[in-house]
Amino acid sequence: AFMILFAAKLVDGFRVDGFWWALLFSLILSIVTSILESVKRKDEGEENN
Repeated sequence: AFMILFAAKLVDGFRVDGFWWALLFSLILSIVTSILESVKRKDEGEENN
């Protein structure tokens, strides 16, 4: 969450209204990243067979 807040300070046009929104965004980003990584691994496994 602190990295999201830090990025909001550095990037123009990217704004986070507070710690809890940054925490929620971090959790959603982690879930989406995990799903995409598992799909990527599954696709790579099918290509090798």
